[in-house]
Amino acid sequence: MSDEGKKQQCIELTSIPDGLQTEEDRKKGLIESLRRTIRGNLTRLKEKINCENSDDEKISCVMADTTLIGWIHDVSQKMGAELVAFQPGAAADIALILQIPKLIQDGSLDTNGFVMKNDFINLSNEMPPWRRNELPWIVSSNLRDQKIVLECCQIAKQAVHPYAKWLLCNTVGK
Repeated sequence: MSDEGKKQQCIELTSIPDGLQTEEDRKKGLIESLRRTIRGNLTRLKEKINCENSDDEKISCVMADTTLIGWIHDVSQKMGAELVAFQPGAAADIALILQIPKLIQDGSLDTNGFVMKNDFINLSNEMPPWRRNELPWIVSSNLRDQKIVLECCQIAKQAVHPYAKWLLCNTVGK
């Protein structure tokens, strides 16, 4: 088998516990629990995997949702692992996230991420606009959760560029 084939065999998807026990708990506090527990859980996972494997099978890359990057980039760096950001939504969502400060400054959004001027946000004539209920940080009717997700988006904006080697997006062309 070629060296590239061997490298591909070493890719393993592993999830990190969110710190919650039930689905009801997840509905009430997933985001806050992730913020509180993800660094420690990633560190423990790294130690477990790296202790169980030889030097050539240790963690060399961490892939995480863009909203989590701001919380784990320091752990990834300490591990000596490359960081890859994954945006499960469209690439256009990243374009929107990058514009949050400007949209707040020009009054299109308030500081909680609510649309203020129109019923939608339009960044370009070449992209479809977002309706107020389609913004990536509008995840629940709970204002606290919305603020946390908006904060995650803003942290992702600051963390993806300097820390992530790659940004993978879920997008297809027409």
